[in-house]
Amino acid sequence: NKEQLLNIIRHELAHYITFINYGNTVEVHGAEFRTFCQRMGWSKEVQKATTCLDDQVCLPDAEGSNVLRKVQKLMALAASSNKNEAEQAMIKSQQLLLKHNIDFRNNEDEDDEKMFLKRIMKQKKKNAKMHAIAKILETFFVNTVYNRQEGFTYLEIVGSAVNVEIAEYVANTLQHKLDTLWSQAKKQQFSLKGTIAKNSFFLGVAQGYCNKIHFLKRQYNNNTSTALIVIEKKLEDAKAMVYPRLTASNSHARYCSESSRLGEQAGRQLNINPAVNNPPKNSKAYLSFQQ
Repeated sequence: NKEQLLNIIRHELAHYITFINYGNTVEVHGAEFRTFCQRMGWSKEVQKATTCLDDQVCLPDAEGSNVLRKVQKLMALAASSNKNEAEQAMIKSQQLLLKHNIDFRNNEDEDDEKMFLKRIMKQKKKNAKMHAIAKILETFFVNTVYNRQEGFTYLEIVGSAVNVEIAEYVANTLQHKLDTLWSQAKKQQFSLKGTIAKNSFFLGVAQGYCNKIHFLKRQYNNNTSTALIVIEKKLEDAKAMVYPRLTASNSHARYCSESSRLGEQAGRQLNINPAVNNPPKNSKAYLSFQQ
């Protein structure tokens, strides 16, 4: 994004001029920095724009890493053969992640709140599997975008460091898990054949899983529901900031109702246990920004 790059350059120039004028005696993004940006006629996007080209810089802080570890442990329990234990672990992981996001939102200065953009999938074309993964990832407090560049379609996610990290792990797991579920479904229903049935199944899995999470959300109290709306609005604003000219696209692909029904059933039973030490090869953290 050319405008984003220009804003980053302006941001760093403002730091340089502020340092020349005041040295290390003022806050990094203090009044002097903001005054210079305003004097130049630059918008607030310039004050918030930062780069993050090194993956190590994009890792969660100590508190975030602690939350990340706890969520990962709960997700591991969600793979238990005991259905009740697996379901409870899934619920607790969602509750923990929600609590972290609410606490983060309440404690973080809005002007200093940093969001991350990460590219996690690369394919020749967008397909039902990528779409299903994207829909499931959005239940982990990230926003998803399909970015078409140089003959490839990329799935990119926007969110806080912890949420992006977890969502990447989930995406890595789902790439294999969806294929496994499809193979199991074909063994149970021999009539399931072909690309249409497979695509319908993948989308059904996403629908079933999302319905399960949305059911959990409906049980939240009013304060939690309000906080959730604020978090989701913040994610939409972050996506709009990175992709100001984003347009929606509609799919008119053919559909298999039976395959979709079986997919939804599998999605309602889906509990995710990410392979946390093996991020996908096509993932790349390349931008962070402050809102």
